[in-house]
Amino acid sequence: MNDNDFHQISYKSIDDRSFKKAKRQTILFDHKNNIVVGDSKGNSWQKSLQANKYDPLSVFEILRLNLSSENLDTS
Repeated sequence: MNDNDFHQISYKSIDDRSFKKAKRQTILFDHKNNIVVGDSKGNSWQKSLQANKYDPLSVFEILRLNLSSENLDTS
């Protein structure tokens, strides 16, 4: 797998615990325009999208994909 094979598209999270106001976050990755657009607690923001920068969950997915594509000989 090449680094170019993995592209983040979006990220959504909801923290809806009892007796607390639900926290929602949305992040959209616009690879065409090289920007990241997000909304957290009603506040919108925008940042430039940097190549080969990944969030923690994506790093685990990239590792999983890399390991599953390797021919691992455990003998």
